[in-house]
Amino acid sequence: SWIEGDDASRESFWGRLFGKIRRGLMIRHYLILRLQRRQYTDPTVRAIVAISGMIKDDMIRFHTVDPERIRVVFNGVDIARFHPRLRDEVRERERSRLGVGEDEIVILLVANNFRLKGVLPAVRMLPRLSDLVDRPFRLFVVGRGDTKKYLKEAKRLGVRDRIRFLDYVPDMPPLYAAADIYYHPTFYDSCSLVVLEAFAAGLPVITTVKNGASGAITEKAVGRVLTDPRNVEETARALAAFFPRAARERALEATMRLRDAYDDTRNIDRICLLYTSDAADEEDSV
Repeated sequence: SWIEGDDASRESFWGRLFGKIRRGLMIRHYLILRLQRRQYTDPTVRAIVAISGMIKDDMIRFHTVDPERIRVVFNGVDIARFHPRLRDEVRERERSRLGVGEDEIVILLVANNFRLKGVLPAVRMLPRLSDLVDRPFRLFVVGRGDTKKYLKEAKRLGVRDRIRFLDYVPDMPPLYAAADIYYHPTFYDSCSLVVLEAFAAGLPVITTVKNGASGAITEKAVGRVLTDPRNVEETARALAAFFPRAARERALEATMRLRDAYDDTRNIDRICLLYTSDAADEEDSV
């Protein structure tokens, strides 16, 4: 599934072909696939934990794993650390530090692998979003990587002033507090923690079907799930839907109802329950 996403993220036919040839010549690639298949199909393995529904589907699709053996335990985050109350505490100060205007919409994207996480499609979406909305906005991309290609494309499209790259951010919660929308146009993520962090912080989230964390978006009030990160029209309209303050307030109310489901303590409890229940079943069988 990651390979599919990695290939899809490459812009050209030749780039995709090169990726396939490179993998075909790597012994490590075949060893990894063999180890994966071995662990997923081992008949002595009693249960497999998938960190999202998407990963469960991938295990079934690629390795024909019995669905009854798979338990979905969603990734968890520290919902006390990533909390909407930070908006009252640090939002004004953080936006001032970033040079953001009072009426400006801040769209946040966090990624280290710019290609796989869809930064180029994000840049190419900006002109269409500019056409759809009538208020100032900027896309802040947080992560380490070579920005030249993306800034050049933004300049070519006339949206250089709409995007800003931030390198390393040691403490993310204040940045979520400063943002208005979280946007993650990834070509592959098993279950993106930054999406769950943004969700816990009360932000509406726009991501793709190739992100396992999209399973957290169970209603339109909290976000949108894109079918294709390169679909400029679909993406721009999804983002524009959360420009009105009322839409973002509804997202905040909805995420407050749902955020407990992604508490990291709940994740730990479910893992422990899985171990103890399976151990009990084993004792009963003996």
